[in-house]
Amino acid sequence: MSEAEAKAKLEQYWQRAQEEVYRSVPELLVQQQTELARGLKYKKFMHGDRTRKWIALTFDDGPHPQYTPRILDILQKQGVRATFFVVGKLAEEHPDLLRRQAEAGHSIGNHT
Repeated sequence: MSEAEAKAKLEQYWQRAQEEVYRSVPELLVQQQTELARGLKYKKFMHGDRTRKWIALTFDDGPHPQYTPRILDILQKQGVRATFFVVGKLAEEHPDLLRRQAEAGHSIGNHT
């Protein structure tokens, strides 16, 4: 596979991932209601304490050499921290991005 083909496949992957994000929340809410109706005793938290002005930002399946630096720049500009769930192979390929995440005070988790 040529480098251009690999980049095209990677871009397709990120496009599909973005589409999945927008579909997943309504599906999770339906799944939660179904599970509760069946008598399961746990509940997924789709929000925390609404009196607090906090949200959790998470980024999965990186670090990506094109998108992660842009995300880190935006977070730094806004004074915001996030959690990055990284894929081991990508972390090995881009240790500089992992180091940058850690040095900026972000949380890092394994998503392999």
